[in-house]
Amino acid sequence: MEPRTVGTAVSATRIAFGAGMVLAPSRFARSWTGPGARRRPSRVLGRAVGAREVAIGAGGMLAARSGDDADVRRWFALGALPEAADVVLALTDGPRTPSRLAGAAMAAATAAAAAYVASAGP
Repeated sequence: MEPRTVGTAVSATRIAFGAGMVLAPSRFARSWTGPGARRRPSRVLGRAVGAREVAIGAGGMLAARSGDDADVRRWFALGALPEAADVVLALTDGPRTPSRLAGAAMAAATAAAAAYVASAGP
């Protein structure tokens, strides 16, 4: 698949997921926090992570549409880093529940797709 197509899909997914985290953090943050997702501190953290996702997704989307290969590589390389961290944290900090494993798998797929886009040649 064309790297810019993958980049656009990754960006759109990040924007949608981030918006979900901002608007409904209890539902979307459950993959990281488990049953505590309904508590205020988890909701605040979920919204902060959601805002990060929207910003990184929007930057990636703009880069993918710009035609500037260096900008695309930069945005997607930087976007892969927090996703990789999310995988490590989801798997090492707390119980490995089905929802946490699903969250880790989603973050791993996003990190891999972003790394693919970042490493693709012009």
